[in-house]
Amino acid sequence: MALVIRDTDHDADAYYRFLVKGADVGAMANIGGAHGKEDRESAQRRGAAYAAKQRPIHMGLQVIGGPEHVAEEIFALATDGDTDSVMLTFPDYLDGLERFAATVLPLLRTSLDIGSEAE
Repeated sequence: MALVIRDTDHDADAYYRFLVKGADVGAMANIGGAHGKEDRESAQRRGAAYAAKQRPIHMGLQVIGGPEHVAEEIFALATDGDTDSVMLTFPDYLDGLERFAATVLPLLRTSLDIGSEAE
C-alpha cells in the first residue's frame, strides 16, 4: 500500500499530481513485466494503460490524503477488509514515515483503543 500523506486531503492530492507528472512509466512497466513474467511489449502496454488511469506511482493500493483519511482507510481495511497485514510504502520514505508515525499512527491507536498497550 502506497501512502501519500500531507496535512490535508487537498495538499495530498496536489502532491500526488506532482508525483504522477514525474512518474517513470517505462520503468514501472518493466518492473511489472518482471513480476508478471510478461514479455517487454505487453508489460509496456500494461504500464501505459495504468498511467492513463492516473495511478502511476505504485502498482498496488494507494491511499492519498490527510492523516484522518489515511487512518480511516487503513482502519477500514483492518476491520472490514479481512486484511491480516499490509506493507507500507511512501514516495519519500523518510518524510512519509515521519508523517505516518506522528499523525496517522496516533489516530489508529485511538481507533483501535490500544494507546497504552502498544507502547
